[in-house]
Amino acid sequence: MKNLRRIMAIAGIVLLIAVYASTMVFALMKHPMADRFLMASVFCTVAVPVLLYGMILVARNLERRGEELRREAELRHEAELQREAELRREVETRYEAGAEPEKDEGMEKGD
Repeated sequence: MKNLRRIMAIAGIVLLIAVYASTMVFALMKHPMADRFLMASVFCTVAVPVLLYGMILVARNLERRGEELRREAELRHEAELQREAELRREVETRYEAGAEPEKDEGMEKGD
């Protein structure tokens, strides 16, 4: 995850540098479309950092939510293991006491 973050950060830096460089180039160009390119580049100068910031916020929220889900799953698993251990102890104490194991109603021979 940290490597992915690092790669995305480097890609974002490269993208921002490219946007800033293109803004400078379009500002100095003598071409009929240069003013439109310049406006698009200025727009990207604002939009790209805002989008990158939004992506960072979403990634943080997803990461936190993933950690919460992992913790909940671990707690459920631990509770399940405890229930299984309690059932085993109950069955063992009944078996040691000589009690007949309980039959499941749905498991009779007629079914």
